[in-house]
Amino acid sequence: MRYCSIDFETANQYPDSACAIGLCEFDEEGCLKDKYYSLIRPSRLIFDPRCTAVHRLDPLDISKAPTLADIWDDITAFIYGLPLVAHNANFDIPVLKASAEAAKVGGLKTRYYCTLSLARRVLANRTSYRLKSLAEDFGSIWRLMMHLCAESFFPGFAAMRFSLIPIWSCLCTRFMAKIIRADIPDVLR
Repeated sequence: MRYCSIDFETANQYPDSACAIGLCEFDEEGCLKDKYYSLIRPSRLIFDPRCTAVHRLDPLDISKAPTLADIWDDITAFIYGLPLVAHNANFDIPVLKASAEAAKVGGLKTRYYCTLSLARRVLANRTSYRLKSLAEDFGSIWRLMMHLCAESFFPGFAAMRFSLIPIWSCLCTRFMAKIIRADIPDVLR
């Protein structure tokens, strides 16, 4: 199954405040095929220090970034009907929808899956389902993540967080394919 992993950072606690997007396309074998990253200037330049402390993105850089409307065609062309995969889709999908609505761009109609929900089902009884914890437990995956960071595709501190998304999604490919083939899409929603 081909799919696209997605991750957002927000400027504040509101879902329409997307300030960065990371996308990675994976093929049927779970191999990374393409990646896309952009800062996004939200419609309101209100920065919550708690959010900035998490993603470490510079509000000055964000204020100079393109709007979601400016990059929407690039995003939709990149995704182009692929199902979306997010670690905590309950955060990322509402951010996608609310930010698109605030930017007055067309909605994106595609299926999505949540690797957080999947991890909770497949890897029961863990103490943590955070991306860092999951990646650390997979050893070589952590080294791969550091390699991706070294490529400097994703800038600054956010590199670690954005890089983990596609790696964890890649780990979940075989489980997702099994669940999707079983035609139980609501398991991951």
